[in-house]
Amino acid sequence: MPWSRNGEPTGSIKLRSERDRVILSYRHRRFDEPWKEQEYPVMLEWTPCNYGGMRIWFRCPIWSCGRRVAVLYGNGMFACRQCHQLAYESQREQPYNRAFSRAQAIVETLGGTWADGFPDKPKGMHWRTILAIVPRIRRLSLSTKQQIMPKSAMIGFRFGRDGTRHAEALVAISIGWKFPTW
Repeated sequence: MPWSRNGEPTGSIKLRSERDRVILSYRHRRFDEPWKEQEYPVMLEWTPCNYGGMRIWFRCPIWSCGRRVAVLYGNGMFACRQCHQLAYESQREQPYNRAFSRAQAIVETLGGTWADGFPDKPKGMHWRTILAIVPRIRRLSLSTKQQIMPKSAMIGFRFGRDGTRHAEALVAISIGWKFPTW
């Protein structure tokens, strides 16, 4: 099975299965580097499923790891996410972005968009479900506000009636919705 980048071949792999392992035999290269050929076994492990049957797992081939995983990722050598130091996008987000993303995902499942505000109750959804969702979105929205405001607050000045200057915080960003009052 070959793979390519911009139409140029960058690698190919062959699999050979045995009783308790798979032998990966592949060649790859990066940009104009010479081709590298590698061949090594990846151990397999079977676990029983709850309703019968068996599930097959890979064991990470990195000698110091050996994690049981469903997917191996290639980057010179096929290994698990931890060995390649891969992270999910949400793990790299700032906390306020993570809260915003969660709230946005909930709103989208209800059929709305963040820009349009909170959507009407979807047809067929129970009232107790929507009434449980609203406080969750409020908490996430409040969490987002509390984390953004210190970063976006600017110090401004106003003059009092007696001519003295008073410092005040001017909030540049506010995330707030008018939630339904069901």
